[in-house]
Amino acid sequence: MGTMFPNKIALKDDLKFDLAAPAGWEYAPGDTIIGNLMRKNPLVTPEATVRIWFAGRVRAKISRDSERRDSSNKTYSATWDLFDNGQDVLYHGPLHIPENSSEPECWPISVQIPTTVSPSVTRGHKQAMSFLPLDEAPPYLPGTFRASGRDHIVSSECIVEYAVHARLNYLHRGAHRVLYATLPIMLRHPMDQNTSTFLGESKELRNGCVFKIQTQRLLPGMEDVALSLGQRTRKIFRSSKVPEFWYEIVMTTPTAVQLNNPELIPIIFNFVHREDKTSEGIKDHPQKIQINWIRLRLHCITACMAPSNFRENHPQSDQQTAIIDLHLEKVFEQLESPLVIYSSGKGSQPIHLGNMFQINLRADGLYSGNMRLVRWPSLNSIYPDFVTYSIKHTHALEYIVNLTIAGEGETIKFKPKSLVILAAL
Repeated sequence: MGTMFPNKIALKDDLKFDLAAPAGWEYAPGDTIIGNLMRKNPLVTPEATVRIWFAGRVRAKISRDSERRDSSNKTYSATWDLFDNGQDVLYHGPLHIPENSSEPECWPISVQIPTTVSPSVTRGHKQAMSFLPLDEAPPYLPGTFRASGRDHIVSSECIVEYAVHARLNYLHRGAHRVLYATLPIMLRHPMDQNTSTFLGESKELRNGCVFKIQTQRLLPGMEDVALSLGQRTRKIFRSSKVPEFWYEIVMTTPTAVQLNNPELIPIIFNFVHREDKTSEGIKDHPQKIQINWIRLRLHCITACMAPSNFRENHPQSDQQTAIIDLHLEKVFEQLESPLVIYSSGKGSQPIHLGNMFQINLRADGLYSGNMRLVRWPSLNSIYPDFVTYSIKHTHALEYIVNLTIAGEGETIKFKPKSLVILAAL
């Protein structure tokens, strides 16, 4: 689908923007964009008009590959124009830009970004095609966004995009000529007050399984002993003479996190010894549990919809998930000695990993103190949760834990759990 605002300028010196804000600046609704619109190339015309306007769009495109060779692929798209795009006239009159001029012709610009959508945004759309109610204005403008994905036969691309546009109309040798300039504008995602109430809350996350370690090394004094052939054989065949140690893992995970918030993320690891299932001979013997690493994977889920070609009230829909490895396991590589706890007694308390490793999430990656653990593929590859007309973006967090108990390794995966990511401070 590419950019929604095609640049119709062949040469940048024909017409271009020069904004006061530095490159990559993020604006907020209500901000004023200031700078200049410039033309450097020579031009002599008795009549010229320069217009400028601000535009924003939400667009979803869904493509379905045909499973039959004799059928064509199907594409469905929905475009929501957020504003009326009323145009302001910057200049009207004769225009003379001489050859070899050292100074370009400049027109100062001042464009205020709207704080809400125009009533016309719903024109031509039906409620069945929108995640938002069409009979009321949305609570906020969505920030700049782009996501795409593909599965077996379906692909989708979602865009929220803003831009300032300019148009130069002029007469040249009796003919009307038109030049355009388009400059994309990055709009910052606002804080959604409906989800900000979740900040600071946490919930327990259980795998749903109870795990078992069965080995003679669970016996007191046998922790580091090499097993004989007979012992290994009994272990392989799960003989009742080989002791069993049962446990489960409980992770306390945040309900919501905010990008760039200095508060540490409340991630707590809790090892629960299931004495009701453990063999009698080792119930009271504290077992050493070595936490080798814990991996965090962020699931970025984008759902979209678009009208069917011939069935207006039956939308086409798609959902794609991009997974970002947050590389929390890197903090375990930095430890001088392995992280060890015990199944009972001293050293059996839950571990607050967020506090221990000073974990927080910033706009450019996961941090341990001042050390960045991962860098996003691009500056804008992670976005906060939001919902707009044809796009809904949410997240889930997945934990993978790797342990060693009595020389036996175990990797435990938790199902992804919903996580609200709030806009950056």
